[in-house]
Parts: sequence; structure tokens; C-alpha cells
Amino acid sequence: MTSKRLATTAAAAFLLVGLGAPSALALTESTVTGELKLIDTQYGKALADSDGNALYVWEKDSAGTSACADEKCVTAWPAALADDKQEADSAVTGKLGHIDSAQAPTKGKQQLTINDQALYYFSKDAAAGDVKGHGLAPGGAGTTWYLVGADGKPLAVKASTGGAGSDAGTDKDKGAGQTADKPKGGVDAGAEGVTDNNTTLIAVGGGVAALGAAALGYSVIRRRRGSAV
Repeated sequence: MTSKRLATTAAAAFLLVGLGAPSALALTESTVTGELKLIDTQYGKALADSDGNALYVWEKDSAGTSACADEKCVTAWPAALADDKQEADSAVTGKLGHIDSAQAPTKGKQQLTINDQALYYFSKDAAAGDVKGHGLAPGGAGTTWYLVGADGKPLAVKASTGGAGSDAGTDKDKGAGQTADKPKGGVDAGAEGVTDNNTTLIAVGGGVAALGAAALGYSVIRRRRGSAV
């Protein structure tokens, strides 16, 4: 039964690939955002482009100015470019604007801003909804990258998530990535009903077979006694 399930799962995966299942998209170049919207993340609702790709602000930037201009920064954090007529979901209340891009690949183009802070993509966000850049501080204090909320203010890096924050991995930041303790009995929490389906079915089947055999034996004994009277 297990081998049949594995074969079925493999066949389904192969079919998805053949039908053109969505592939990861690396945001390695500056992109026009389209209509802005909010996406749900573990940090709260965050600003994103029309495809659901998260947008970030950099703590090192000052109002109306981008400090992300060297090759290393541009490669990791390409500018989010403004539309000619920038639109956003009505839930987005931060003030939208634009500045001249400071990044060489997009010189002469307009970088989108919210509350006068330049907006960027993170190149390691491989798919819509990824927020791997939130809380990263590659240069130490004062260089943190943040997701922003509907009002354009940076979202907090919650210690309980154990996510991509600059302190991720410290004792105070253990959270989503922390391994749950095993309950007494040696079974992983939540494992029952997932990995033990076959064992459960066999046990139930064995119980039914035992009951059937007992009933049959009782019936034979009664018949023999009836014949002997």
C-alpha cells in the first residue's frame, strides 16, 4: 500500500511539472511594481507589488534619498520602480511618491517611495509571499531592512518568529524554527494519523479477523452441542 502511495505521489509531481507548475522567480532586477497591495506574513500585513512580491525599506536611507548604490547592494536589493501612474489598494494609506534611482542599472528611472523612503525588492525572495529580507542587517546597527505596513511604517521583527531578523538564532529569537519536544512515549507530536495509517489499518483488520474467528468457533460449538442432544 505504501509503495502504491509513493508511486501515485511521484506521478502527480511529474504531472505538475509537465503542466507547467509555477516556478520560483528570483527578483534579481529592478522591476515596475504595478498596483500595490498588502500580503499576509508572519509579521503582519506587508506592502507588496501587484504579483505579491514583498517590498522593503532600508534603515540606512534618509528621506528622499537612496544609499543603496554600490554593486553589492544593487545585486541584493534591486529598486522597486514606480509606474507612470502609480496605483495602490485602498487599504494602503502611506504616502506614495518617487525619487530618481541611484542604482546604475536604472539610472534615469523613478524608484518608488512610501513616506519618502525608497522601496526595494530582495533578490533571495524566490516566490510571491517570501519575506526573507525582513530584519536583515548586513552592515550591523543602523542598516536593517524592513517590510512595511499599510501606513508605510516598518514592521517589527518579532522575536517569537525566529525568522530572518538580525538576531535570529539567539535564545530570545527561538520560535518557528525551534524543534518541538517529543511527548513521552517516543512519538513525534502530530505524527499519529500521518505516518501510522498502515499500522492502524492492520491492527484494526487483525481485530476484526479475531472477532470473526471467535464468532465462527462459537457457532460451530453450538451446532455440535445441538447435534449431540
